[in-house]
Amino acid sequence: MRATAGHIYTVLKLRIGIMIAVCALAGLAVTPGAAPPAWQIAVLGLAVLLSSASAGAFNHYVERDPDAKMARTRNRPFVTGRFRPGPP
Repeated sequence: MRATAGHIYTVLKLRIGIMIAVCALAGLAVTPGAAPPAWQIAVLGLAVLLSSASAGAFNHYVERDPDAKMARTRNRPFVTGRFRPGPP
């Protein structure tokens, strides 16, 4: 299970996604006017994080063939077969 969680973390590019969400929330913090309710701030952060994660996963999926040819990326989950495209 631990290896799978690590692969999911890699495919979703959560490290980058968290930084993108933090930047979006920082942008919201410096906007003039009244602050939105806390639930809207949370939804914004989550929406940005999920959007970034889906873009990261899509990138891993689409680039799986070129990734297999590069030393730096040949161990990615779609390249190694740990994750497979399509339904199970």
